[in-house]
Amino acid sequence: MKLPLSLLSSALCIIAVAAEPPVQLNGWYPCSQSSLQADDTDKGHPDQYYMETSSDSKTRRRATAEAEQTQASALPFLQQSFDRLFAQHGDWKQQGQRTHHHHSTHHKSTEDATPGIPQYECAEFRVPMCYDGVCESENTIDVFVKRVKAKSVADGQKGKALWVLQGGPGASSTGVEGLMNTMYLELDRQVSVYTFDHRGTGRSARLECQAAQAGALSSPGGSAIRLDELPACMDDIRFQIDNQTAAFSVTSAAKDLATIINYELSDQDVFVYGLSYGTYLVERLVHFAPESVKGFSVDGIVSESGDTVEKRSTFSNWDHDVGVVGDRFLAACLAEDFCKSKFPDVTDLSVFVHELYDKLDAAVVDGKKGSNACADALSSNGMKPSYVLRSTFGEYLMSDRMRIAIPAVIYRASRCTDQDADALGYFAEGVAYSEEDGGFGDSEPETLLFDSDMLYYLIVFSEMWETPTPDKATLVQCGGATCGVRILASYVKENGVLKNVDTSCMDDLKPMKFSDNTVDAQELFATNDLYESSGSDW
Repeated sequence: MKLPLSLLSSALCIIAVAAEPPVQLNGWYPCSQSSLQADDTDKGHPDQYYMETSSDSKTRRRATAEAEQTQASALPFLQQSFDRLFAQHGDWKQQGQRTHHHHSTHHKSTEDATPGIPQYECAEFRVPMCYDGVCESENTIDVFVKRVKAKSVADGQKGKALWVLQGGPGASSTGVEGLMNTMYLELDRQVSVYTFDHRGTGRSARLECQAAQAGALSSPGGSAIRLDELPACMDDIRFQIDNQTAAFSVTSAAKDLATIINYELSDQDVFVYGLSYGTYLVERLVHFAPESVKGFSVDGIVSESGDTVEKRSTFSNWDHDVGVVGDRFLAACLAEDFCKSKFPDVTDLSVFVHELYDKLDAAVVDGKKGSNACADALSSNGMKPSYVLRSTFGEYLMSDRMRIAIPAVIYRASRCTDQDADALGYFAEGVAYSEEDGGFGDSEPETLLFDSDMLYYLIVFSEMWETPTPDKATLVQCGGATCGVRILASYVKENGVLKNVDTSCMDDLKPMKFSDNTVDAQELFATNDLYESSGSDW
């Protein structure tokens, strides 16, 4: 029996639909290198500059500069994120301000309209909200991708692409846009560089509570989500995502990356670099990476393996991990002549610091004042002196500029002359002002538009958390191009062959010197010297 032509046509249509790839591209469009800063050199492009697209729409859109965001929160552990501390000092953002150099794209793209400036392109890939085996929903989401394409590919050679993945979780790709440009130039514009907004952040189906109005400027907590706002916000988001929280898991994000690489770069050699939480995402990608991926690079490793809390990274064990690094840092102080001279009778600076914490806290217990001027100065904002020092030292440790000041604060707090008390009072005022001002930049564009507290909570308090959850008492008790850039560039150039990677820059690294003037003593203590005060200081 033959099917009627109409039924046959319908059947063919159904087969065609079923055979469609699980990802669609809406086209590559010219966009700015930085999502956070206006590009004064980009005054628009002539008609010839519009990219060819695979969109079903015949309408071509003109790219415009976007204003973007960062994030903050009122829940514990969020402010401990290395990525947020790192972003606070703007290290990567500063890279985004560098002068860019000319390149021309190949294949579909035309010559740069503005000589001297690499042309960045942005796109959205439509992917399943739920991948097979992860969750169940017929919905799709759009994942935002940014790239700068290689200037050229030699005849007979395969193209290369490097993916740069942001940390977090909850952070968008805006924090690595400067690194993208750095790597592009370091690779002589011969390697395409890509990044994307992790699903749930930025322009990739950002998890936000518009109906519940949590995390908005007009909400009780402002851009931070308060504890009393969480229940309504969670209900709002579960409705948006069909109650499929696994859709925004690490595995789902890694499958996005694998899907996009398969779709866009199956004919190229691909390398993937991850920073901090981005290393966790890279490790997940390893389980189902496309054949075109030839190598992985992880920086600031967050391991997904380990059968105990001590052997793997969890946010509930964050203080322990930071403490290990802190102990090594303090040991390095005693191993250097200048720093050792400030603590001549100390054999274990870590033990000395913990004893100092106890001494300072005891001096202000039950609101007591007058027995230790330095303890009084450090507790002026109502916090225990040790809390002020612990949180500040944890932040300073992440900055190659500010960490040098840690021994100076310890030195002044232990010696505690009248001048030291004045200096520490000035120091404590600065710490308090930073916290009152939002600490992590609540009002910055990244917070308001791109990062997502809710994605952070979803990932951190699931697979990056201890099971069972420790109680509060337990948590409180536990309390130019850099050498790295050059090594990563060499790794990509050498096609991931480790024995050929040029690590010679390691020989030229400047050792940490505690006598270096990387910190402005006036800024920190209102004195001319980190360790000493003089009559001319006041």
